[in-house]
Amino acid sequence: KLAGVALKSWPLYTEAIEADKFINIPIAKTHGLSTLSLGMKNLMGIMGRTGDAIKVRGMFVVTRQTDEVILGSGAITHYQLVVTRNDQRDELELKAELKDESIDRQKLIDHLNEKFQSVCRVKIDRIDFLVPGTLPEKYRKILDERKWE
Repeated sequence: KLAGVALKSWPLYTEAIEADKFINIPIAKTHGLSTLSLGMKNLMGIMGRTGDAIKVRGMFVVTRQTDEVILGSGAITHYQLVVTRNDQRDELELKAELKDESIDRQKLIDHLNEKFQSVCRVKIDRIDFLVPGTLPEKYRKILDERKWE
């Protein structure tokens, strides 16, 4: 008998779910307790860990944590973190749409910087506030634009 925990939800990579076509090539293998897994083992790759993550300055920045900090502020409706590379250094920019344009932006910037660095262990280099509706309906919350040459 196996002991286990029932999961109420499990994140999946949205690219696989939203794709027009999804190709899974079965391979005759056995894994663990199964007799023959065929293509099911291949599908394990689309099951996320705790969400999207990206390594910035040696630390993993995880979407679940960025949601906690940025959306948890209560002042931001949508956001995108953009990672670029300048002179051998990762740079992290936050683009955020505000719920209320009259909010004290400097106070919010100070709060986000402090909380983000505490939770994610990485400093945000720049914060830009966008007009609501600027970010597209479907977008990546963490976007890696680094060029590796």
